[in-house]
Amino acid sequence: MTAQPKLPDARPLEPSSSIDPTAPSPALSQLARSFFVYFLAPASVVLGLQLASLPNLTDFVVENAMGSSTRRLVLATSLGAGAASCVLAAIYLALRPRRSSVDAIARVGRLLTPLVLAFPLPIFFDWRIFRDQELLLLVSLTLYGFALERAFRVFFSALPLDRLRYLGDAFDLAYPRLVRRLPAVLLAGLTIFFVVYFSYYTVLHHYRLQTHSYDLAIFDNMMWNLLRGEGFKASPELGRTGSHIQVHANYSAYLLAPFYALRQRADTLLVLQALITGLGAVPVYLLAKRRLASAWAGLLVAYGFVIYAPQHGPLFYDFHFLTLAPFFIGWVLYAFETGRKGWLVVAFVAAITLREDQGATLAAASLFYLLCGDRPKWALGMGIASAVYFVVVKFGVMPALRTGGKEKETFIWLFSGLIPEGERGFAAVLRTLVSNPVYTLKTLLEVDKLTFLLRLMGPVLFLPWRNGKTWILLLPATMFTLLTTGYKPTIQTYFQYTSNWTSFVFFGAAVTMASWRVLHDGRARILSALTAMTVVGTAFSYHHGAIFQHHTFRGGFRQVQFVMTDDDRQNLRDLYELIAMIPANASVAATETEAPHVSNREDCFTMRFGYQDADYLLVNTDEARRGKSNEHMKAALETGEYGFIAHKGRFALWGKGHPHDEDSKGARLINVRLP
Repeated sequence: MTAQPKLPDARPLEPSSSIDPTAPSPALSQLARSFFVYFLAPASVVLGLQLASLPNLTDFVVENAMGSSTRRLVLATSLGAGAASCVLAAIYLALRPRRSSVDAIARVGRLLTPLVLAFPLPIFFDWRIFRDQELLLLVSLTLYGFALERAFRVFFSALPLDRLRYLGDAFDLAYPRLVRRLPAVLLAGLTIFFVVYFSYYTVLHHYRLQTHSYDLAIFDNMMWNLLRGEGFKASPELGRTGSHIQVHANYSAYLLAPFYALRQRADTLLVLQALITGLGAVPVYLLAKRRLASAWAGLLVAYGFVIYAPQHGPLFYDFHFLTLAPFFIGWVLYAFETGRKGWLVVAFVAAITLREDQGATLAAASLFYLLCGDRPKWALGMGIASAVYFVVVKFGVMPALRTGGKEKETFIWLFSGLIPEGERGFAAVLRTLVSNPVYTLKTLLEVDKLTFLLRLMGPVLFLPWRNGKTWILLLPATMFTLLTTGYKPTIQTYFQYTSNWTSFVFFGAAVTMASWRVLHDGRARILSALTAMTVVGTAFSYHHGAIFQHHTFRGGFRQVQFVMTDDDRQNLRDLYELIAMIPANASVAATETEAPHVSNREDCFTMRFGYQDADYLLVNTDEARRGKSNEHMKAALETGEYGFIAHKGRFALWGKGHPHDEDSKGARLINVRLP
């Protein structure tokens, strides 16, 4: 029998005389790296399990409080697991001293690499630990995300992706309908969950009397008047006259009017907001699916969108047209990328009329496509139209309708720190940006702005900024938030301003990942980024979002409570007993959290800004005892026109022409002395 030659990978592990003995052998290098992982991966997993079982994990992480015996046991167990793993690998290698054994050990080591980062997971999913350590959480979780992405890249590089793809194709052939439809079905499930969940809890929030005159009552009153041909009248904000367009050009209110007409109350706007925001996952899915050539990749990106905490907060801060922007901008991008001219025009008009600043947002998107060379004529046309709309509406239409204030340009005070002394307007802001970039940088280097940025970009591993062009998409968002000075809500994720970023964050992430497809390890890079983004995005959402835990979530200025207590129900009953005494056609001046419940009428005024000679005064006595509301109530009662009607719990009602028999009782409720 002819002897068979030995295969190259079956030769014993012997040093070659042709190799410098002082140089490390490739096999030895592989083994060193592998045993490093073999030790750390089991040690990390065991340590993570022990941390998860600790009854005082918060004290351990925050105060380093752990008994000496417990600490020694934890370390010994973890280190012992790592050592045992290395011993088993060494035994295997001793029994099979071949190059193929080294390769097998190295391959398994690469597959185990993500487990090296297992131990922090119990820490990142405990809300108590970081309750007062926000910056520590954000920095450590962002760095963890980058490390996890790199670890998963090693993992996926060790998988036979071509073979797995072949198996996937075979499964696709065997079950074509299941494979084709399952991602879309799961997307539908995510979307329905989002819409139902946030509709229920935002309405609950409203009936717990946690919504405000500014801004829910404003938009409820505006929509009510819009249906009756009163234009954009918004009396809680501007009194009996004045168009809301001078504040924000929300012409897309006409799109919502037919739906609002079905039930003309403030809670309808909250449900519409949750519905449209949740449906924003659909264009995100379609864009990511198209860019990454994978429905499953699109689903993971859409999952990140659904759990994205910076869009949860705005849903609990009343109603704003800006919060709807990701849905409409998403369809503009999808129609542009798929070459659907008709749908592009429809989506473009709907998006740009949401608010005046969406003109600048769409101009940035057009510039991105123009520089990428995607349908340059379309991009140029859309860019010119967007820029012209923004300039005409912001600096022409809105100032022409201005009825109050020294500045003709609304919200210029947001940028007051960038306006040189003696100058005014946005032009002055631009001159500062161009002429004094160092000063501008100084205004950016604030802890609050760093915190804001990490909250926004950490869940997506800063992917939109890891591409040569996608950062262009975020220029308007940077302008409208990070460049503001002295107004905290623009740099907090609890308010509607974050929607400037959400419109492009996930699209930018998909574009960046898609650019890796041409690289030799592109598939592994994309899979690692998607996996790490899913894990880290879930951790970010756990701490800041409204879905995974309810202990720390904030919306607007308040921490949100997700239960309706007996006291809440009684307060609601008391308030609506008084509201039932007010005729539907009467004007009302109400305190802040009560106004949204009576704003579906022609005139509803915000008490802290004045009672505006309203027919009825409806107040929360806690607010009416102090500040501007107390001053305005005192002025109204001193006219002698208002008689005290009734009080229920912490609410009280006065009306014009009503008897004055119990005026002194009503005055005492709000700490007012009548003459």
